[in-house]
Amino acid sequence: MRPSHATGKRRMIRFVAVIITLILLLPQTAAASGIKTYTQGGNALAGYRAGSFSTVNNPNMEVGGYGYRHTSSQVLSATKGTSLTFKSHLYLSSVGIHNPDGKYAYVMTARKYSAKQECNWKGRVYRIDLSAYENETGASNLSSKYVVKGPEFTTGHGQAMAYNPVTKELWFVQNAKMKNANLVRINTKSLKPDKEIRFKLKSSVKIGNNLAFDNDGNVYFYTRSNGGWAPKGTIKIYQGQIGSSSVHFRLIMQGLRHGAGAISQSLGYNPSRNRLYFISDGGIISIPVSKLGSLSPSDCETSVFGGQNREFEGLSYTKTGLGYFITNRPYEIMWDTSEREAYLKKEAEKKAKKLAQKRAVTVENDVREGVLEMTFELGDSERDVWERTGDGINKEIEIATDPK
Repeated sequence: MRPSHATGKRRMIRFVAVIITLILLLPQTAAASGIKTYTQGGNALAGYRAGSFSTVNNPNMEVGGYGYRHTSSQVLSATKGTSLTFKSHLYLSSVGIHNPDGKYAYVMTARKYSAKQECNWKGRVYRIDLSAYENETGASNLSSKYVVKGPEFTTGHGQAMAYNPVTKELWFVQNAKMKNANLVRINTKSLKPDKEIRFKLKSSVKIGNNLAFDNDGNVYFYTRSNGGWAPKGTIKIYQGQIGSSSVHFRLIMQGLRHGAGAISQSLGYNPSRNRLYFISDGGIISIPVSKLGSLSPSDCETSVFGGQNREFEGLSYTKTGLGYFITNRPYEIMWDTSEREAYLKKEAEKKAKKLAQKRAVTVENDVREGVLEMTFELGDSERDVWERTGDGINKEIEIATDPK
């Protein structure tokens, strides 16, 4: 069924992988029982000189804040900047998705309860079998038979969850925007936490409420500057690695001067294009990972979606470049249509090639059987028959196996 349009307690969902789609001083909340917990001493953020930080003057098309309202439209298209269109795919009962890889989506929900701090919010992870809907061309209501529901635990805000394609692990940030941060690993089978790394970046830096991994297993988050040595509103990008019991981050010494929207939401990654996606309400910016630290304005693709009132939640891509976008009002997963069309074209070409190869084997076997029969009837050797008729037979095979 379509979700309720009530705007009471807010729910967040973040999606994995397979889509689908990782951390140390003591946090202010106790660790979940039964999980391995590591506390990292010192600062997890490498030192840097603020005076060496620069910004790329990416296009300034930032969308101002707006009130969220439900929409019945099933299409969301950029009205300015880089062309980008999404279409409705699956309606959810609550919102958020992170890291699609083709088969499963892992979605985290969180709700406020009576906790004053977001780090104490409770929630759970759902695993959605996306493969059951991969051939759907329109929008569908998600069936409970394709969903596995995990147990409830302390999720925090639930905004930052991502899948590491190298280690095959799912991580989330519980203590976002806090000096005492953490990264928590979720078991993709039990759908509950099984490991936590607690750390402090440095006294003046808090981890952002977003998370993404690239093809090499590097982990990323970003923050928006409040001013000071970096111009107000600048996007600061942090890159790191997660070890067995500790994490290490560094600040990329070039930021984005302008964001795409007033409210930052999440961070995504497209493995087929090797680009990071900065998601904010009403706007999306993407940049190439290979040029981090040396970006030019033309490297920055900005898409602005004017005249709509959706809340943007998360954007994830499979390794083949198939994009899934989560929005609120309504709660749904949308397709990136351009990537979807390219994906369907590739899949059709693969099927045609496979069918042609199968036909080739069948035709060649039939021809060989015919040659043997001719050899027997004419009393010639198989070699003699092939020498007299080989060109013609090969031409027949070529015609029969042409995928067109």
